[in-house]
Amino acid sequence: MLLKLSINNYTLISAAEIDFRPGFTVITGETGAGKSIMLGALSLILGKRADPSVLMDKKKKCVVEGTFDVRKLNLNHFFEENDLDYEPVTILRREINPAGKSRAFVNDTPVNLNLLKTLGNRLVDIHSQHQTLLLNESGFQLELFDAYVNQPELLHTYGLLFRQYRESQRKLAGLQQQNEQSRRNEDYFRFQLNELESAALDEDEQVLLEEKNKLLTHAVEIKTAVDMTVKLLKEEDFAVLEQLGRLKETFARLSGLHPSIAEFAERLQSSYIELADLAAEIENFASFNEFNPAELQ
Repeated sequence: MLLKLSINNYTLISAAEIDFRPGFTVITGETGAGKSIMLGALSLILGKRADPSVLMDKKKKCVVEGTFDVRKLNLNHFFEENDLDYEPVTILRREINPAGKSRAFVNDTPVNLNLLKTLGNRLVDIHSQHQTLLLNESGFQLELFDAYVNQPELLHTYGLLFRQYRESQRKLAGLQQQNEQSRRNEDYFRFQLNELESAALDEDEQVLLEEKNKLLTHAVEIKTAVDMTVKLLKEEDFAVLEQLGRLKETFARLSGLHPSIAEFAERLQSSYIELADLAAEIENFASFNEFNPAELQ
């Protein structure tokens, strides 16, 4: 049963708390007294969609909280199945912030709206003349039957076995899914094996293909480095080889003036030859290795 209803910042209500006693309670009042507002607040903790227009102060959040005595409702299994802490006195809370976002809680545990609505339907039956809600639901009918039979131990055993059955079904579905994935993997691996066998690769060819794969994987980086090196050594207005050649010739003309200058001239000559050979080899490497990334496919 509903023990207490707490309402904060909802439509015309700044803050209100209503305590309910066991037995029959009647709420009366003339039109506009707030009866429908109280029912509207109650519907929020029963899973109704939130509307930010219900905020009295648009800068503050709306909080509606209901306290229920659930000891006689056989909800232990429901709480267990939904990973909720069972409390004999259970609190449902709904919050709506000024941005219109809504949050729901059961005993301070966040829950989604569908779960809140399902639990709310077990706690409160709202109906009008000629219309009852819970009596038409098969789940509620089973609860009435179980209450009439009054066999709690048998009901507990059945619930335990049913949960084990559902868990076994879940595991079976998982194993079937794993089996299907394994079958697909087997087909794919067989296809790869057939491709490798039809290629008839020998060990040396495998090594060459792996080396080529490395080159193709870094084709853009290699081409950029080669182009930059050739450009700096030979093609720029102030190419390194051209400038080094001028230095080499200058020191060659002055080599007879001092032994150290002669040594510098020889070293410049050696450096020029080495760089010229390096530039030629890099150009040859680029010409004999046309990198086509599409070959990676």
